[in-house]
Amino acid sequence: MSLTRIMDELKSFLDEKKIDRKQFAEKLEGAIEDAVSFTAMAHDLQGYYDAIAIVANHIAGGDKVLAELIRSFIVEYMALSKGLLNDEYKRFKEMVMFYLQS
Repeated sequence: MSLTRIMDELKSFLDEKKIDRKQFAEKLEGAIEDAVSFTAMAHDLQGYYDAIAIVANHIAGGDKVLAELIRSFIVEYMALSKGLLNDEYKRFKEMVMFYLQS
């Protein structure tokens, strides 16, 4: 699934649950950074996906549907941003967060 499609589903879910997109985007930024840190310590692919799932569940507050959307978002986001230089990464993250909040 594409990152934009996941973000569209996230936006629909947030609107349905009346969750503020801006506040959610701020939490999601922290979740991305946590996932990057925790997956760097993973020894195998299963550990990589487990770390992301744990971060997603934490941000979702135990909501399984939201956790799955967040997990999918983080996996796609990390795949697309892998290898970007610092300035490119910052710009990409800025554009993604703007899309999510719009």
